Amino acid sequence: MTEISFAPVFERFQTWFSGLSVEWKEALLKYVYEHRPRPHLNISELMGYENTGSGFDVDLAKGQMAEEMLSDILAGKIEVKCDARVSQTGNLAVEYMCSNRPSGISTSEAPWWAFVLDGAKYEQEVVILIKKDRLLGMLGGARSVSGGDGNRAQMYLLKKERLLQ
Repeated sequence: MTEISFAPVFERFQTWFSGLSVEWKEALLKYVYEHRPRPHLNISELMGYENTGSGFDVDLAKGQMAEEMLSDILAGKIEVKCDARVSQTGNLAVEYMCSNRPSGISTSEAPWWAFVLDGAKYEQEVVILIKKDRLLGMLGGARSVSGGDGNRAQMYLLKKERLLQ
């Protein structure tokens, strides 16, 4: 009997799926759930939950997929920035140049950026995780300032709330 490996197909699917917006992911999961073959293996019944039509099995599947996505992100490359002034200013700094040379977001190869919020309000208990491409798209029109490294660094300032839009 020939052994079949689904790993390459699954990896391509994961890459494709991770690029979808939340709305598309939810719509796809809903479609798959609504068009699943019957009789089916109901996760709620398998786990011993009463099937109330609440969509628990869909929510569970989405939660498990989100856990896997986060696990994949954390296993990969992440640019981590700790910002102590965000408590005072509400701004996050995104460096793009230092000593007249590209640096920070201009040179980072990490597909994900993590901002660890520090200072009196946050004390490193809040982390914002964002895809680099999404962050780059938010920098247009952002205020550029000098600071850090003896004022040799150039950085964009973004309101922390902007990263959640």
